[in-house]
Amino acid sequence: FGIIYKFKDYLRPVSNNEDRTANELMGTTGMFWFFSGNEGFLGVKYSINKDWTEGKNWEYFGHKINASLLVPFFKKIKFNVIAETFLQDYHNVHTVFNKKRDDQTYTASSVLSYEFIKNTELQVRYTYVNNQSNLNLYEYDRNIVSAAIEYKF
Repeated sequence: FGIIYKFKDYLRPVSNNEDRTANELMGTTGMFWFFSGNEGFLGVKYSINKDWTEGKNWEYFGHKINASLLVPFFKKIKFNVIAETFLQDYHNVHTVFNKKRDDQTYTASSVLSYEFIKNTELQVRYTYVNNQSNLNLYEYDRNIVSAAIEYKF
């Protein structure tokens, strides 16, 4: 269980209605089931959030559902799969399109990790994001491939 507060400060908005500077309040709950000697897990999480933005076009109420699976293949190699759905219900009528915005964002991600030094991993990640909106301007697909080195202390 958790409660999260964020202040987001976006610089140089295009117009006052597009200012995404916001206060965000989020409540979250989740559960994990561990296996393989607590090295692997299956997790589910639900979050509800509210964004109070400076710009009228960005204020929303959201729901996020997340599921993740971490599978240890060998002592030093792990594979992680994550799926997430984020539903955003915008409060105000959009100042340009003259209707309320409604977005659904679907994300799938996979990470392959190799611990090459104690507490240090090489990670390769693929993420796919599909944002669907009733306003075509805000629809997009995104494919992201990244690599990182992570040190845990």
